[in-house]
Amino acid sequence: MPKPGQILSWVLLLGVVGYSLFSSQIGFPAYRDQHLGTALHMSTHGIDLENALILGFNANQKPTLQEIPLWQAGAAWMLRLGDGWVGGANLFSLACFLLGIWPIWQIAQRLVGPQGAWWCLAAYLSQPVVFYYAGCASTDGLSLSAALWSYETVRRFSRQGGWGWGFLALGWSVVAALMKAPFFMAAGIAVAAPLAWERVWFPGTWCRLVSVGIFSAAAFLAWTRYTDRWLEQAIWPLVDLRLGHNPEMVFWYFGDWAYRLDPMVWIKAAWRFGNSICGSFALGGVIVGGFCLKNNQEGRAWLLGATCTTLIFSHLVLHHSHYFLMFAPAAALALGGAISWLDQYIVPKMKIPAALSHLAIAIILAASLIQGSVGREVVLQFDPFPKKAARSLAEHTSPQDRLLIVGGGWGGNLLMLSQRDGLSLWNTELLESKGNLAKAVEFGFTKLVLIRESPLLVALQKTNPGGAEYSAKPFSDYLTPAAERFPILYQDEQLMIRQFPQPYPSRERR
Repeated sequence: MPKPGQILSWVLLLGVVGYSLFSSQIGFPAYRDQHLGTALHMSTHGIDLENALILGFNANQKPTLQEIPLWQAGAAWMLRLGDGWVGGANLFSLACFLLGIWPIWQIAQRLVGPQGAWWCLAAYLSQPVVFYYAGCASTDGLSLSAALWSYETVRRFSRQGGWGWGFLALGWSVVAALMKAPFFMAAGIAVAAPLAWERVWFPGTWCRLVSVGIFSAAAFLAWTRYTDRWLEQAIWPLVDLRLGHNPEMVFWYFGDWAYRLDPMVWIKAAWRFGNSICGSFALGGVIVGGFCLKNNQEGRAWLLGATCTTLIFSHLVLHHSHYFLMFAPAAALALGGAISWLDQYIVPKMKIPAALSHLAIAIILAASLIQGSVGREVVLQFDPFPKKAARSLAEHTSPQDRLLIVGGGWGGNLLMLSQRDGLSLWNTELLESKGNLAKAVEFGFTKLVLIRESPLLVALQKTNPGGAEYSAKPFSDYLTPAAERFPILYQDEQLMIRQFPQPYPSRERR
């Protein structure tokens, strides 16, 4: 007979799949545009590294490689099978996420045994950040699964040895490092910490662990050099992603001491973290109690790994809630372990019917999932504005146009939705140079597009403490004098399209 935790885990897993496919079917799929856009481009132009570009990221359409594009390639293949249906990318993400179930199950079994492991799995699936990104068309689910596999295989290899575990550890660690280095770092610290706590000083154990780390670091450095060679070929990149050439990227990844010591940074992050991991803040105390369980060493190790990684990559993690996925294994072990302990030792003493206590647990986890999703502003997934703006853009431009888009984000979302080609800009400062203006004409740019923030996003910003006066920037804030001279072809409250100046005829043609 299925156990209560098992039933709840299956219900949540079906909910993850159902939510992802239903939202895709009604036209509001969960995705991150910089990843889905690459997959869509690969699906029509060929699955290879030279087509791993972020839409609109540079003027000459050079590949913009960050993580190794394994997800993009797999999603592109699914998009081809589905004739461009975005749900194919969501399905591929779900498959990548499901890869991580085996290692999280193995860790949970060591903590509370097979029966209690189901509660850990339920605690894992009910975290709002996990529930959303499991089926989101992005690299995040695969990155988390790779980190979990890296952890489990490296743990076994370092403790047991064996060529089989060694090859698996090297393979998964390289994938994890090239997908998301912070995830790999968190997993690596989580492996090493218990060895120190247990005072395991056997040279062979540490040599195996360190050798995997060195090999993975070498692969990461080689990949970075390869990606930098592509990035240096980009003309007018929206952002120069090379650490050695752009000091702003150093802050973007690591922050600085002023950022780390600002209390408001951590207060805001704590709010977002609570919504992403706990859902209901009332569960925070239960999770803390779960970390105090004597045998939850691996949960504490994951917490240490994720925390240390956050202190290093402070701005990157605190500014992007999908990096909170690093904490998901730790929270699942703590919450699942606490539920298992309560179910085994406390509920029988209180003489509460088991069915009633299990129902209460299911209701609490479901309520916290809903509460956390609302707190994470999941409503933005169903914002009709991007699709509406894309329709207007498609109506007032032609497929032959090349667009300069200001205010459309950095992942090419508007280009992807309108099926147009172009370049994303932060403002029109680039066009103040006559040389750049002439070069833009040579590149074939024909129209300048300005787009204001979504009304729904503005409304949500107004609800933040101190944000009552927030409003979307007017078009004039994006325009510089040269761009203001471009004639207006179309304008409404949210979108403006201006005609790019035509090239002057040469003397011969005169």
